[in-house]
Amino acid sequence: MREIESPKSPAIRGASTAFVWIKREDDLSEALFYGTQNGHLGLAVFEESYCIHVVNPAEITDLALDAPSNRLAVCHQGDVVQVYTLSADMSLQPVFTNQTNNFTLRAIAFGQMWGNERDIMVFGLYGGHVYTFRGNNGNTTGQTWNVRAHIGDIALDNRKNVRCMDDPSSGTNLYRLEDHTHVKTFLVPVTKQSRLRQVALLEECKFVVSGSDHGIVYVFDRRSGKIIDELRVDAREWVQMAAAGECSGVSAIFAAKSRDLVGTNKIFVWRKKNKQRFAIVGIACGLLVFLQLFVLMAGMTFMYQNVFATRADVTSLPSSLPIADIVKSTISLLDVAAIVLAALKERCYFSRYQQEMSFRSTSHSSSHSSQSTHHLCPQCGMCPICGSIALTPPAAMVVHAPPAPAPVDECIVQFLFTLFVLETHLSGDWRHLILPYAACILIFFPCLIKSLLAFFH
Repeated sequence: MREIESPKSPAIRGASTAFVWIKREDDLSEALFYGTQNGHLGLAVFEESYCIHVVNPAEITDLALDAPSNRLAVCHQGDVVQVYTLSADMSLQPVFTNQTNNFTLRAIAFGQMWGNERDIMVFGLYGGHVYTFRGNNGNTTGQTWNVRAHIGDIALDNRKNVRCMDDPSSGTNLYRLEDHTHVKTFLVPVTKQSRLRQVALLEECKFVVSGSDHGIVYVFDRRSGKIIDELRVDAREWVQMAAAGECSGVSAIFAAKSRDLVGTNKIFVWRKKNKQRFAIVGIACGLLVFLQLFVLMAGMTFMYQNVFATRADVTSLPSSLPIADIVKSTISLLDVAAIVLAALKERCYFSRYQQEMSFRSTSHSSSHSSQSTHHLCPQCGMCPICGSIALTPPAAMVVHAPPAPAPVDECIVQFLFTLFVLETHLSGDWRHLILPYAACILIFFPCLIKSLLAFFH
């Protein structure tokens, strides 16, 4: 193993296929390790720092980090398992390297404690085999486990004794970690063909997250097995990448489409809604709809009284009608409040998770490369290379802010409405305001319909 002085270009490195965020317990800074299709292992700390070539270079299929021991585990399609120690200067020191035979490695994870180190668990793609290596020397434990199904991805929680595995043909299987007992299966519909999907555990294993082949990220309740949310990414594309974590103490879900193209691809981020905040926003949305209805009816009443009811006398303002003054004064007061609510209002989506933002990153074709070797399964025809995420390193990512939640068109219309009403009070002449009022109502009506649809969505 040798360290490359400067990172290689993406064309030489190949598509990025595995990622893991790291955070040392004695250091507040974060970094990102990534593996590539051509067997390069890189580290990015705000900007890419170095890139090394693994033993027997091949597509890196998975990475795992044990934060307490500062150890990084790597597996790739060359049937090699490598474990490194992460030093204080973010450099990698090799611990051991193991070669497996006829075992297409798909995933790797740190298991239960054995002595002072955690065991290393590796998972095969096609045969469903699971091997365990000792963390201190890499020796096999002799305990081989077979789930008798393809393994597309895994997610472990050692404290909760939970292990989730993706079966591309059916869904996500839940096992007990200590005795390998199958607990239940979270069914994920297959509408096109069996494809690899990533799985993740959320909120201390309360929820299980899984991708799909039809553009939906499913969120399951681990206890009941029911689907509690469906997050839509795309109606047609395969969603392989699905991850979960926390952002500022709030649960978050990350997902991206997977397809063979040269261009851009989006990574979607959802954050769980706060119940108290959701209730306040819901009340604000309801009050805003009520105010909009009131303003619309008041404006139409005002026009009717001044255009039709006083047709015989068009030279003076019909101040003799008390309802006209009441309506005008009420509009002036309530419409100001409507403007404030419109500026503070957010989208009234009643989903458990709301999309917060999306990242745009350059994607490269990750399949059918002349430099890669395919391991096609005769039963399902899946290829680990085709099933990888084709994203460039994070230095190429550009953050795109979420769309502005304030309905600008409604704010403008309601502001004009208020100006018209105030002008009527000050001028005492309403005839030159007939056309502006009519135009304002015509513009305001679609805004009202949109607010109603958002409220009852």
